[in-house]
Amino acid sequence: MTATIETAPATGTKTTWKLDPSHTLVEFSAKHLMITTVKGRITDVEGTIVSDETNLGNSSVEATLKAVSIDTRTDQRDQHLRSADFLNAELFPEI
Repeated sequence: MTATIETAPATGTKTTWKLDPSHTLVEFSAKHLMITTVKGRITDVEGTIVSDETNLGNSSVEATLKAVSIDTRTDQRDQHLRSADFLNAELFPEI
């Protein structure tokens, strides 16, 4: 019989978090005709954050945003942003 001994990781190593969609919000703002600012959000988000406390250069963030979930509170503008003129959500569903 053989035994395998595993040790707990040392303090200050990498920590991984999974984004919780119900507590994650991606917001943006963009100038329109240099006159007004359009604000919006993307509501369908998934991803992970990896934090390396000993070497921040080894930390990372990966996120996937669903293009069809863009919301500027103006349906006509949202449809235009999803179109081939901008995000082309049909061909590129993920950002």
